[in-house]
Amino acid sequence: MSAFGDMVAKDVEAVFLDPDFFASDHQIAGRIVRCVVESDGEARKRPELGLSSAHATVHAMSADLADMEFPAGGTVLVDGDVWVVDSCDIEAGMTVISLSRNE
Repeated sequence: MSAFGDMVAKDVEAVFLDPDFFASDHQIAGRIVRCVVESDGEARKRPELGLSSAHATVHAMSADLADMEFPAGGTVLVDGDVWVVDSCDIEAGMTVISLSRNE
């Protein structure tokens, strides 16, 4: 990783993943990981179709999830709930997992 990349990774861990600011511990695929879980809070409802869905995004240090895979279309347990993986990307040393589920 470049010097700039190292600085960004340190900033991410020092601020974004600091439990006093944004992050908290969550169970991801059976492992406790300090991360940020963003959720739409309320399910998106389509009563005319009888559908309801929720969306969430997990932001965690890639090093904390290095031995895990999150393939699109697969499932993952987050805090005991089953989610479908929409995408998984690495951005500035962080793994960003986009999730959805029907409710």
